[in-house]
Amino acid sequence: MVVNNERVKKIFSSLEIRLFGTPQILLNSSNVDSLRRKNRAFIYYVAAQGGQTTREKLLTFFWPDHERSAAQPILRNMIHEVRKTLGGTFQADDQVITFASDTFVDAQFFSAMLNSPSSDLQQLTEALNVYKGDFLDGFTLSNSPQFDDWVTSERERYRLMAMNGFADLA
Repeated sequence: MVVNNERVKKIFSSLEIRLFGTPQILLNSSNVDSLRRKNRAFIYYVAAQGGQTTREKLLTFFWPDHERSAAQPILRNMIHEVRKTLGGTFQADDQVITFASDTFVDAQFFSAMLNSPSSDLQQLTEALNVYKGDFLDGFTLSNSPQFDDWVTSERERYRLMAMNGFADLA
């Protein structure tokens, strides 16, 4: 199957977050591998939420058993570390955590293309081309069953979308 990836390449920004297959964070086409595992999980989670979420949601998701006053400094430190690494492609204010609007997240592209009403075969092929394997394949977060449960749920959802997409393509 020959695919024209020009549309996919046009929307790539300086920040790419790949959630299918082995997850990757690419900044200016270079792999960002210096972040701690929990910080990467944080980035993957925000990216999967459409590239934007609230501090409150992150506090309850990542630290459900912590008092808010204990979890907030942990989140602030995490935000600081991610901001140092990703620079202007990552923004956080008192309420909202977000990536730059031109950030490319393969899972978001995949969902948008498959959920659009078009029956264009090229669009379907481009969407399926970014599906490089299961969602966050091989990535787990020790001591966070909530994160791992979320990954399992998302993995199944995307797998079903891909299977339906491949069936439509056939």
